[in-house]
Amino acid sequence: MHVGGVKGALLDRLVVSHDPTTILELGAYFGYSAIRMARFLKKPGAKVYSMEVNKECADASRELVRFCGLDDRVEVFNEPAQEGIAHFRGRTGADRVDLVFIDHWKDLYVPDLKRLEASGLMRRGTVVVADNMIYPGVPGYLEYVSNNPMYETTVHPFKLPGSGKMKEDAIAVSIYQGTPE
Repeated sequence: MHVGGVKGALLDRLVVSHDPTTILELGAYFGYSAIRMARFLKKPGAKVYSMEVNKECADASRELVRFCGLDDRVEVFNEPAQEGIAHFRGRTGADRVDLVFIDHWKDLYVPDLKRLEASGLMRRGTVVVADNMIYPGVPGYLEYVSNNPMYETTVHPFKLPGSGKMKEDAIAVSIYQGTPE
């Protein structure tokens, strides 16, 4: 689903404070997060590249991005993240990503993060933002980034309204430190 307004405000602050040139989003759904992030891109040529496996969602994302007048700042690819990561450089011309937002299939967070590490697209200082740490939960992700010298991780808890009571969730923000010497 989409990140929503409460957690989206954190995403906004991260984009503003880190001023990325290249953002990679894994999981577009309907483009809400890509649109949020693109609004705060300041540098000429800065762009959000979003990967969405579901064709209908990818098409809807493109339409909403176009409707918002941000199609020069957001490009949506309809493919699994593993394919998109493998072809990222050739397709986009970007040699690195400055910020990664992960909000796709929960069982793919760790494998796709490892694919990004192996791809060489991340550099020291790349910000990795991962949604849904508690609800619905992401198997093994927090353990991976929290116990890994390649990351400095902060967990941001949230209480969100839902079904008549507050639901707990969290976003993990990890700063990539590079591979250990």
